[in-house]
Formats: sequence, C-alpha cells, structure tokens
Amino acid sequence: MNLCFKLLIFLLVGISKNASAQHIGFHGKIDLTTHIGFDKTSIPVNIKIIQRNTASIELYSENQNMKVDSAGSYFMMIGNGKNSTGNVDSIIWSDGSFFLQIASIENNKFEETISLRIPTSINPENTEGIISDTENKGFGKFSINKSPSRAPKKITFDLSTNYVNLDYPGDTYPIYRHYEWFDTDGDGNGNSFMLTYSDKTTHEFWQNSKKIGDVKLYATPFQEIIINDLQNNIDFEITKPEKVKNLSITYAIKSPFSLIYLIEW
Repeated sequence: MNLCFKLLIFLLVGISKNASAQHIGFHGKIDLTTHIGFDKTSIPVNIKIIQRNTASIELYSENQNMKVDSAGSYFMMIGNGKNSTGNVDSIIWSDGSFFLQIASIENNKFEETISLRIPTSINPENTEGIISDTENKGFGKFSINKSPSRAPKKITFDLSTNYVNLDYPGDTYPIYRHYEWFDTDGDGNGNSFMLTYSDKTTHEFWQNSKKIGDVKLYATPFQEIIINDLQNNIDFEITKPEKVKNLSITYAIKSPFSLIYLIEW
C-alpha cells in the first residue's frame, strides 16, 4: 500500500472518529438563468447526506434556509439546521461515494443532488509524490508534471504545516488538512472537500470551483490553495499567509510545510 493511500485512509477514518461536534461549511452555487428570482432570497430547504456504495443510505438530514446572493452563491453550515436526524460526526468518509441532496420545502421550486466525494481509485496510472518547502517560505506556486495528456479526474492533497501565537513565537503547533478536489466533466472547475482534525475548524466544501481549500483555524483563513492551470501541467498556488487575530491574540503560519499529493487520471 503506497504512502498517499495509507495517509488518506488514516485521515478519512480518523477524522470521522475523533472530531467532536463536526460541521460542514458548504459553499454552493446555483444557475440563476435556470432558477430565476432565487437571488437575494431565503429559501427553506431540506438537506440530506447520502452514501452510495452498493445501495443508497441516508446518513444525515436537517432543515435550514438557503440564502442566495446576486451571483448565485450561497453558504450553509451543515450541522446547524433544525429537525436533524443522524450524525455528521459518525460518517466514515472513506467508505463509498457521498452526495448532498438539497430540496426546497415549499412548492418544490428547487432540488439538486451534488457530489460531495468520489472514492479514491488506486491504480498504476496515478501520480504521487511530496512537495517540500525547501525555502521555508510557507507559500508559493508549484507545478506537477502531467504524465497522461488528459485532465486529472481527482487531486488529493495532504498538507502539514505549523502555526504560532506571535506573543510566544518559539512555540509551534501543528496543522493537518486533507483536501480532495475532483472534476468529473474536465472543465477545470471541480468540487473540493476539505477534512480537518482541529476542533477550531469545520470540514468545508466548495462547489464548481478552482479552489482546493483553506488553511485556517478560525473564520478567516491564513492562506488558500488554488488551481491556476491544468493545460500542460497541474499548476497550483499556496497563497502567501496572512496573520489572523482572534480574541486579541495574533496567530501566524510558521514555515516550512510538507504536501503529499495523489493525482488520479
């Protein structure tokens, strides 16, 4: 079993068992040309997390409001809704495919099924490796060679880095994040799922985006991981970290970082 796959299984299973009161910050998008009049409104919806393996199983359900902006974007903190059934904490994300079903409660005006995660496929065509922050900058632009000429089906990143309380900069504390970005139609915009160990942050999902994920402890991220280009190579960027203040304490990223990647074609 290779290094990337071992770490992936460890993270996906371990996070599900160890995180407490975990939620999912869901960044969604809808097509306003299809759903006319949905912008700047609050729509009562039912949300379900569905696992599909040999059969479909409803793992979680809740009701809350979906507020759509003028660009068709919306954000919901899944786990904060009402009339919930099931438990987000108990989901073992490594087991099968996962989907989010969103349906309006009133008048059946909106219904969508969104792919949250696709299973990892281990095969000889996959590309894997480690990117080390040899310059100790904590950020930068990077390129992974494309062996096949086609676009990647899925990109998995496991990032380890450190942060400090700037009042005590000699003491460092670890940050581990697991990211899965997948682009099933090959248009360069994919769905990205970020899993976290920290009790200060939630899991997070971005729909139809070039963003792979954030590095953060609180609401404001230290930095982002973004895909810049998929044409000739896989070019991505870990942005320059920003200082974050919380309860009068200022935190900052402390380099270096290490990034393990697995590319599925």
